[in-house]
Amino acid sequence: MYIATYKTHMLEVSDLHTLYIEESGNPQGIPALFIHGGPGFATKSSDRNFFDPEKYRIILFDQRGCGKSLPFGEITDNNTQALVEDIEKIRQYLDVEKFVILGGSWGSTLALCYSIAFPDRVTKLVMRGIFLGTKEEIDLFIEPSGTERYYPEQFEKMSQYFNGATGQDLLNKYHKILNGPDEKTALEAANIWADYEGSMLKIFPSEKITPTLTIEKEDNSALPLARLEILYFLENCFLEDNYIINNAHILKDIDITIIQGRCDVVTPPLFAYRLHKAIKHSTLHMVISAHSGSEPATKVAIMDALNN
Repeated sequence: MYIATYKTHMLEVSDLHTLYIEESGNPQGIPALFIHGGPGFATKSSDRNFFDPEKYRIILFDQRGCGKSLPFGEITDNNTQALVEDIEKIRQYLDVEKFVILGGSWGSTLALCYSIAFPDRVTKLVMRGIFLGTKEEIDLFIEPSGTERYYPEQFEKMSQYFNGATGQDLLNKYHKILNGPDEKTALEAANIWADYEGSMLKIFPSEKITPTLTIEKEDNSALPLARLEILYFLENCFLEDNYIINNAHILKDIDITIIQGRCDVVTPPLFAYRLHKAIKHSTLHMVISAHSGSEPATKVAIMDALNN
């Protein structure tokens, strides 16, 4: 099903950054905000399909430096606190009283951070592939014996780009190349990083994904994905460690559904379970899927939580 947009916006949120926003569905419906992952991904037309277009006023936006937002791939003034404030500016700009929010992966992190900052502006949270933005989770992604246990050949390829570097050393080297003057080398490094992450998104990779390009890109999303993801990892997502769990009590009045893939190695199930334990009234669905929101069991669970 294709859901067409009925309005688009370019919202200036700072002297540097302007965000792309689109609306679809029912203009008089329940305002529902989709928060994409990354940091560094962008929205796709298929993201609208999680929502019932008769029930919801569907709002998608590209975060700073992502997708159609400007400047493309920009890391200056790009941090979690700024993104949280951007969501609030979107709410005010669109004259929305309260949101239903859907977020996955990094989108779940940002959805939780926004809800902690503005709990009275959120009625419902539906999240999948939970990422709490902790150093423990980041280390699983960049240190040996984390995701390497499950995808050793992909980890080796990503690490060998810098002669076997891992951990903070790996991040620092990627960060330097990705933001350096050599655009060709930056794009090469970005594709290697994006392919590493993309190789783990699905249990059965899409036929559209080629052996040399394992992440589905719109408008060459590899560069902002790598630039922003590595920046945020270097800064521990600009959050105090365990910030979300320590502030989970603030979410006591929000309807919360957590959907987590049992086979997800990008954001392992342990962290979804920790969030569920910290938010006792939340509903947790463990499904047989990997990380991507388009995995069949995950998609069904998301649509059930939103539309029934």
